[in-house]
Amino acid sequence: MTITSRNMRDLTASGLPDDQNIRTGQLYRSAHLDQLNEGELNNFASLGIRTVIDLRRQQEYSDDSSMERICIPIGDAKPDQKRFSNTRKRDESIKLGDMFQHLGIDSSELLIKWTCQNYREKIHVYRSEFVEAVKICIDPSRMPVLFHCIGGKDRTGILAALLLDLLGYSRSQILADYEETNQQKPGTNIPQPYDLSTLSEDLQKTLGHAHPEYLLAALNTIQEDFGSVENYLTEDTDITHDQLQTYRNYMFDKQATETAC
Repeated sequence: MTITSRNMRDLTASGLPDDQNIRTGQLYRSAHLDQLNEGELNNFASLGIRTVIDLRRQQEYSDDSSMERICIPIGDAKPDQKRFSNTRKRDESIKLGDMFQHLGIDSSELLIKWTCQNYREKIHVYRSEFVEAVKICIDPSRMPVLFHCIGGKDRTGILAALLLDLLGYSRSQILADYEETNQQKPGTNIPQPYDLSTLSEDLQKTLGHAHPEYLLAALNTIQEDFGSVENYLTEDTDITHDQLQTYRNYMFDKQATETAC
């Protein structure tokens, strides 16, 4: 049982269109897991998660970040954006209104354009971090794996797309998984430590929405600059094609589904 209030879902639960048998319960994505209540903690324990990957920056952790996890921080792509978050003290919120004012973002149209560019830049600036996270996620001995950031939309969405692409999911299926975030309860995909109080209602809605053009910007950047997701993850990295094939073999092995690892 997943924790729906935390934008959590089983990445392969919807299966594949050609009726291939794929393992479920091995890869989970979610928003942050701070301050879970007793029922949510019980649900989490029932999943048998072996590995948690936290993609947040240190400034985004709360005092309740006590869960054992592997931290692979992925932040904003530009130094001037980091100026508003990396100086934050633990008891302060990151004031997005101030950051957007500094960046000249005063409309949903400009925010969408900026976010698309941010996704494109993350592909290059944080390539080594995405490679590190993928290497953990594709290792059957680490599964079941859960990965998350703050809201489970942006950084988590890119990592999910990489893992699904490696399994042969179509672009439309990958985007459908990404847009599932929009089915969550209002506000659950924009949790603290961000202060939204000075943002207009329009900007708040745009910020929390998983617009498909965001993820398309990232995937198109990979296609244009590397040729494929597999190239992106293996060229001049320590991920091998054999490791990727082991991941695929494991995920499509119906016989071993009940006796995994």
